[in-house]
Amino acid sequence: MKSKKNKRERKIRNKKRVALKKKKQVATTLEWCDIEEIRQKCIILKRGKKRVYVKGVKLTPHNIFISTPQKQGMIINDLRIVLNQLSMKLYWGFVFTPVDMGMYFAKLQEEIRNEEDPSIRSLMQSQYEKGCWFCDTHKEISFEIFVQGSDEKDLYKQYDKLIQEFNANGFRLKEMSNADYEDYLAYMFENEMINDFYFSRGIFSCLQEEDVSMNRNAIEYEPDWELNLLEEEYEE
Repeated sequence: MKSKKNKRERKIRNKKRVALKKKKQVATTLEWCDIEEIRQKCIILKRGKKRVYVKGVKLTPHNIFISTPQKQGMIINDLRIVLNQLSMKLYWGFVFTPVDMGMYFAKLQEEIRNEEDPSIRSLMQSQYEKGCWFCDTHKEISFEIFVQGSDEKDLYKQYDKLIQEFNANGFRLKEMSNADYEDYLAYMFENEMINDFYFSRGIFSCLQEEDVSMNRNAIEYEPDWELNLLEEEYEE
């Protein structure tokens, strides 16, 4: 029994030794970065004893070039008003992510089921397949706005103010999940494996402390804050 236990411990030690060697090989400039962890939908930076918390939202994209000149002016003016109202520092970022056409697909599938004309149903099915191809071959840009601070209480005050001002001026926002922050880091470093290195996942998972809970399966995307001032009005 003791021999089996010793053998298992030796196997774990060897696995950690390999992981540490691999981590040193891929570390390069990453060891100079201040990212400590992603927790509670927030990035935590640490340098020495000082910690800084970063929290952000996703701004729903809107192509103003399909709007009328009057509508374009309104949107730009609304953005100007928001920025004038916010006294804190804002940090902007963007990430290319898979295209989300879930709501469109759900509606289209319902229409396909209810359509009685075979020729029209065939055309709708073809449209659905084109949409699937588009999602597989294209990325969409995600605009993200961040606030940061060393005091969590003050950070959430800034965060609430950010949401309030953008919503009040017709912009629709979505809270960033832990996965969104990971996507942001991967895109900024141009390396999808960056999160494995930082948070001891994948080949580095054996280096993780036993009492650390990653809670990756508990991520939930929050719904958009409802505001429709940016909805287009079409005239025939």
